[in-house]
Amino acid sequence: MKELDFSHISLSLIIPVYNEEKSVQVAIDSNLKALKKYLTNYELIIVNDGSVDNSQSLINDYIKGKENFITIEKQKNQGIGSAIRVGIEKAKYDYVLPVPVDCPLDDNTLYLFLCNLENVDVLVGYRPKRVGYSLRMKLNSYVFHKLISWLFKINLKDYNWIHLYKRKIFFEEGIKISSNGIMMLAEVLIKSSRKNRSLKEIEIVQRERLTGTATASKLITVIKTIKEIVLLYKEIRNKSFI
Repeated sequence: MKELDFSHISLSLIIPVYNEEKSVQVAIDSNLKALKKYLTNYELIIVNDGSVDNSQSLINDYIKGKENFITIEKQKNQGIGSAIRVGIEKAKYDYVLPVPVDCPLDDNTLYLFLCNLENVDVLVGYRPKRVGYSLRMKLNSYVFHKLISWLFKINLKDYNWIHLYKRKIFFEEGIKISSNGIMMLAEVLIKSSRKNRSLKEIEIVQRERLTGTATASKLITVIKTIKEIVLLYKEIRNKSFI
């Protein structure tokens, strides 16, 4: 089957990084290969969210002499949501795609996103299976999903996986994001839905982490997420996000 032509599409891909020295170069390489295969107009924005390991040095080594890269080094770790938001602020292309460093894009995944862009503001990737999740992580994920669905009257299969956005929803249409942690991804979906933006769900298979352990499993992350859920609920209830 002949592949579609995506040369008219421009995309800013964002990689948030926090202490990922063992996987960051592999992640950048995988994402870059996928972008090069299908797109002409792209940029890869790497946001180092206050890493204290060797991540930044490895990023600098990889991108030296290469085009289409932007690297942002934050001095303090504030969370994945904060890193993605900084990346969105720097993005210049029509579509924005944040990708976790521990599960970079492959050719098939990017192709699936690009094939589903027509007439949609947000593509919501959902996982048919949570790969590499412990029993506690599965429980946390289940509770998180049920809580978001109930509190915010939204019905999607997955709120914190890989999503692709039209850049204009953040700038021309005024969707302002306040969450710094993993709640940021759900916040975009909730506010997009309430502003009657078009959302489409697509199945995106999750692969095993390249290295390490997901920070979402940590108690401090759970506590911060609960606080952000409460703050967003108050904001939505007061309609102050409009």
